[in-house]
This record gives sequence, C-alpha cells and structure tokens, in this order.
Amino acid sequence: MCTENCTSAIETPHYIVNNLCYRYRHVQINNDGASEFYKKFGFEIVETHKHYYKCIESTDAFVLEKTVTNEKPPDHAHSNGHTEKAEKKT
Repeated sequence: MCTENCTSAIETPHYIVNNLCYRYRHVQINNDGASEFYKKFGFEIVETHKHYYKCIESTDAFVLEKTVTNEKPPDHAHSNGHTEKAEKKT
C-alpha cells in the first residue's frame, strides 16, 4: 500500500527499507489537534526534537512515525481497503 499512499500529502516524507515504508511527521509539542489527527492515521510519537522550530514559541517538536509494508495496492482498491472485481464486458 505504500506505493499508493506515500505520494499523498499526509504520507510524506518517507523512506523504504527492507520492503517497509517509514513515514514521518514533525508536530509542535503543544499542538494536540495535529498530534491527534496523525494518530488517527496510525502515526505514533517516537521522539522529541528540542529546538526544532526557530521562529515560534514552543520550539520543540514531536516526531511521529508510521510504518507499513511496501506493497502495490490491488486493482480497484478503495481507500477503505475493500476491493472490487472488474466486470467483464462481453
């Protein structure tokens, strides 16, 4: 699924190692709304970067990570994970 999802705005930046796609986000530590938003998509806080932001208060950032298998999605895949069979035209 990484082949499809890594190209969308929420799924970048990323890197691929051993058929796993690692995706990262940086979120200001006091931005609870953003942290919760990314957690809904399977991201987890894995680290805190001190002084990540330079020109705003609360300069620290959480690093959120999401890891998925780097597989090409099946034909006719939907965002909910269900697939359809292609109809044969006669």
